[in-house]
Amino acid sequence: MVALARVTLLAALAAVEVPGAPAEVEIVIVYDNESAPGGVPADWGFSAVVDFRGERILFDSGTDPELFMENLGRLGIEPGSITLAVISHRHPDHRNGIYRLALKNRKMKVFFLDSFPGEAYEIAWAVGIQPERVRGPLEIAPGVFTTGEIAGEPPEQALVLETSQGLVMLTGCSHPGPARMVETALGQRGKDGVRLLLGGFHLMRRSEAEIEDEIEKLKSLNVRQVAPAHCTGEKAKKLFRRAWGADYLPTGAGRRTVLE
Repeated sequence: MVALARVTLLAALAAVEVPGAPAEVEIVIVYDNESAPGGVPADWGFSAVVDFRGERILFDSGTDPELFMENLGRLGIEPGSITLAVISHRHPDHRNGIYRLALKNRKMKVFFLDSFPGEAYEIAWAVGIQPERVRGPLEIAPGVFTTGEIAGEPPEQALVLETSQGLVMLTGCSHPGPARMVETALGQRGKDGVRLLLGGFHLMRRSEAEIEDEIEKLKSLNVRQVAPAHCTGEKAKKLFRRAWGADYLPTGAGRRTVLE
């Protein structure tokens, strides 16, 4: 019987593994507010690298370009190995590193929201990136999707993978609200639940009652596992851990999550 997720150390990294069959998805958190045990240096912002069906996908790129590139190196991620890059929203703590990465990788396809400010595009063009402008939902590789723009302040896109055991979804900050983003993805993909929701949930300034309401909505949407990071907030993380129990997965810079 396949066991539930368990935590181990892989080399110098903290890892969350689901043992059994060969990995279908591997997610490495490159940039986060906290470091995982044995991980890499932390800083405000978010970035993750996802390996899925032969694609290596960067989702967001942190605040400090130097630290972002250093963390990639510490984690053994070759800049030129990234094939796709999705930037969730316009805030600098999610997009600054992509410009430095572009100097090391001219081949990756980069996906910005069409609503990003002109400055974001101008810097991209200056370093040789020609970002694809995302408006609505888009399949960027087989089984790999962006939700397209979900209205919020600011608007945001999520990364969605169609795995053999359900959707895996990454969010940068969830400014539109995590439940709203999940509901949007489920509607787009015609699914009735999410295998794993990982990323920032932007609940750090919310009351306990508001957080509990969000948890109830996510439970009703059949979110089976959660991995809150970045702007979720410690109070919200504690409430999520209590609500999901063994299906709460820890995060932090350097954390490696493996799903079969």
